[in-house]
Amino acid sequence: MLPAVARARECRLPPGFTCIFPGGTPLSSSRSQRLGRIAACTALALSAGTLLSAAPAVAADKPAAASDSTTPSQSKLRQGVAAAKGEAAPGKSAFVGSGGKARLDIDGDGQSDWLFRNVTGYGGVSLSNGGDGEYTFWNDRNETVKDIIAVGNVRGSQAPEILQLAANGRLTLHQANATGTAAPSWTGQGWQIYNRVIGAGDLTKDGRPDLLARTPSGDLYLYKGTGAQSGEPFAGRVKVGSGWGVYDQILGTNDLDADGIADLVAKDPNGHLYYYKGTGSASAPFKARAWVGGGWNAYNKIVGIDDVDGDGRAELVGITHSGEVYLYVGKGLGKFHPRYLIGSGAVNDEIMVGQGITPVYGKHGVYGVDESNSAYGHFNQTNGKFAPNRYNSGNWNSFPANGKLVNAAGLDPMNWGHKLSLDGSSLTNLTLNQKMSGDYTNTDLVVGPGDLTGDGNGDLLTRDIWGNLYLKAGWNNGVDFWAPTWIGPYWNTYKAIVGAGDINGDGRTDIIGHDWNGHLYIHPGTGNAKAPFGERQWIGGGWNGYSAIAAPGDINGDGRADLVARDWNGNLYGYTATGWGGTHTFSARHWIDANWNIYKSFN
Repeated sequence: MLPAVARARECRLPPGFTCIFPGGTPLSSSRSQRLGRIAACTALALSAGTLLSAAPAVAADKPAAASDSTTPSQSKLRQGVAAAKGEAAPGKSAFVGSGGKARLDIDGDGQSDWLFRNVTGYGGVSLSNGGDGEYTFWNDRNETVKDIIAVGNVRGSQAPEILQLAANGRLTLHQANATGTAAPSWTGQGWQIYNRVIGAGDLTKDGRPDLLARTPSGDLYLYKGTGAQSGEPFAGRVKVGSGWGVYDQILGTNDLDADGIADLVAKDPNGHLYYYKGTGSASAPFKARAWVGGGWNAYNKIVGIDDVDGDGRAELVGITHSGEVYLYVGKGLGKFHPRYLIGSGAVNDEIMVGQGITPVYGKHGVYGVDESNSAYGHFNQTNGKFAPNRYNSGNWNSFPANGKLVNAAGLDPMNWGHKLSLDGSSLTNLTLNQKMSGDYTNTDLVVGPGDLTGDGNGDLLTRDIWGNLYLKAGWNNGVDFWAPTWIGPYWNTYKAIVGAGDINGDGRTDIIGHDWNGHLYIHPGTGNAKAPFGERQWIGGGWNGYSAIAAPGDINGDGRADLVARDWNGNLYGYTATGWGGTHTFSARHWIDANWNIYKSFN
């Protein structure tokens, strides 16, 4: 089921911010004090109760809450199932076979429910029995998890369980209750070695849900469910395949063909969708792939929603880049009825639990400083654009006159870009209002692209005035770093270096360099602290037609980090990552907005 129209309202802001919702009602103080450094769930923020004119974006009379988007309710989903199958009235699900057991049945009615987290950090639930509202993920006051994975009933209790994956590789198992997840019953470490962790359903036909995980090199591992009520919920990993790096979306669908064994679908960057039929074998869990169809790049997210109509065959949902939501009713063996539109306006959700992507972690927008040294932020949506209104306030509203703006990704556990100021020999974290460790004398550039060392913590790159580039590995507290590691000389060939996570789709953090001759290059990340980048690849020329470039993170919700560029007339364009490299790194540009030349710098 999909999030219903009415949702509880919440915002998460840094200290000093105030959230105002349509109608001018402030959020309750207990919720506004949450530690997330994010704007209202509308993705539109207000400062001290005053709506900012949306320059360069066009101002709305009132902010429209993301919770008011027209995503469909459970009843709409059932109507869609009936319409897609040509039936007169929607039925009620009665799951068939162990492979078809609902993985996320929170309300206990035998049907999977829907969990989501939007781009501002708001968690919500939509229950198949009609309940809908806020959902709190354990410890989210102190940490914003990178991914949320529905695995099913792992411990054998009445309630389902989900996995919460932290950016630093900590994986925790939680019972999913009606309004939130309980404290973890199990914790595992080191899972940052994978770029996808997938709740697969029961692949081995023993009635226990299993787990899949893929490495950046494309190896696929199975973690078989143990069924243990305490201790280890999954057995040791078994390699079950290689070459899975060709896919940019992989999702566990549960049972697609009513044989009692869970199946899998995967999409490649060309938009081809493939079906992997489950075998029930732990050593070889899938048969050879079967082609489902092309054109699936129309969706930034494909979501497995289990069996909705009770025939034992699971359904899929596809969400387009512009927010339309389409239902695909399963016919078996990887075939589906023609798609049916069941909703629109879904441009604010970062995580739909069951989706085929892993979200980009650490940065969700850009920040600009105007000629009066006032700083503003623009939050990403998932439609290739930013939310309609910029915001200011907090510790960094008045930006230091001599400071250089840096927007650093993932420096602490809260999954938000930190606003830094490089001023002389010091670097200040304005988000935390603290000086950062280290000496920055003779430093002319600081970049915060995310985790470069493979430990899950956000790092910094610094360049000195002689062109030497250094890596400063982060401690995950926003201010402290290990001693710098020298990467190499001649990095002053670039007038700009930017990055905000994984661009080429392998799960490792990459950076982009813009040289003085207008050429753009990608430096693919390796995850190795001593040699963090592979050989650079040429993207293209002519980039001196832009006065500035920036890396906002993922602006179209497909799990890859993107690029924005401002031309000399103030027009802002988006370049979304394709999952390829070289000259195919980014798709053709699309216009985002005008008047961005009001900023003397943005990052």
